[in-house]
Amino acid sequence: MYLKEIQTYGFKSFADKINFEFTNNINGIVGPNGSGKSNVVDAVRWVLGEQSNKSLRATDSTSVIFSGSKSRKPLNSAMVNIIFDNTDRQLPIDFSEVSIKRILYRTGENEYYLNNEKCRLKDITELLTDSGAAKESFNIIGQGKIDEILSNIKKNTDRNYISWADIESPLYNKTSTEHKTFTKAFKRQGIDIFSYIKSKGFLMNPSSFSYHYTYNDGERVVSSMEYEFSSYLRSLGFNYNKNYYRDVLYKTFSDEQSKMNCDYKIMIDGTPLYVEIAGIIYNCKDDSW
Repeated sequence: MYLKEIQTYGFKSFADKINFEFTNNINGIVGPNGSGKSNVVDAVRWVLGEQSNKSLRATDSTSVIFSGSKSRKPLNSAMVNIIFDNTDRQLPIDFSEVSIKRILYRTGENEYYLNNEKCRLKDITELLTDSGAAKESFNIIGQGKIDEILSNIKKNTDRNYISWADIESPLYNKTSTEHKTFTKAFKRQGIDIFSYIKSKGFLMNPSSFSYHYTYNDGERVVSSMEYEFSSYLRSLGFNYNKNYYRDVLYKTFSDEQSKMNCDYKIMIDGTPLYVEIAGIIYNCKDDSW
């Protein structure tokens, strides 16, 4: 499955109907400052059901509708339609193409369509959740966020969040309070997840992501790394959706809108340990949302 096309009309700066066509490789949209590149990203957020005006860089819900210019009149609605290639049937629907459309009117009324049939936002969310395409399931790094991420990594050394890639990193502080807390909990339970992760030494191998498996209790893994780690947790007596959870949101920065997706949340003596199979380490101070 991959994003095949974005169609938009009346959304933000797109006063004319415009189509963006993509392939299943890496795609890029280039243009000068002020040409609307960021609005394409906002369009994807919006059509998938984003409700936060701040995340959309909007003052209110209807301000995403083209407001007019010196030579153009304001429009009365905004529309974004995205089309996924679903030849592999990763989306659980019997169509080789799946379109998701959202229309907003100046009255504030929203309409959602799935393959041109009117539906609820809930229907779209449920369809996309297990595919990794729901708005909570991927990370969009906006303008200035990379500098913010790197700055926060340098500042924070106490963490209860670890990744395969950084287990040996100096940023992973083994003298931190969180690490000592988990080490004691591991000893009481006779396990050591830290040592297991360190011993595996998984690398980001593209071939590992072609592995898909669903356990009887509904847990779905999309790489051999996830399969090995989930199987390890299960061998220790951890139960899915009881002692450990998958694809959870957590807060990375002081900004309430800064949410990232984490592969695992493991409960150790009532304290959450966050594990990312691969990627950058982020600080997570608490379990509140």
